[in-house]
Amino acid sequence: MKEESLTPLKEIIATLLSGGGLPFSLEDARIWEAWAQAMKGLSQCACPVSFQKGVLCVEVSEPIWMQELKFLENDIKGKLNHTLGETVIKKIEFRLRRG
Repeated sequence: MKEESLTPLKEIIATLLSGGGLPFSLEDARIWEAWAQAMKGLSQCACPVSFQKGVLCVEVSEPIWMQELKFLENDIKGKLNHTLGETVIKKIEFRLRRG
């Protein structure tokens, strides 16, 4: 039986990072940190899933939360940008979490 060689984890990570395998840049990872800081009470019902071109996409657990958060979008955006120290988030899109 022929023994297969394993690909080192370092090579796998380098491939992911160079090929655009992540839904955000590493620089934008601070948005997730800002969400954790500024939106502590929402972690059970909503969490960011992607960020592109100033638009933060947030998955929400229940339709009622989606309605409430859409109403509060400007407040949430302001709080996150304040935590980040600059205007990074221009829009927030909320979508219902599947499953």
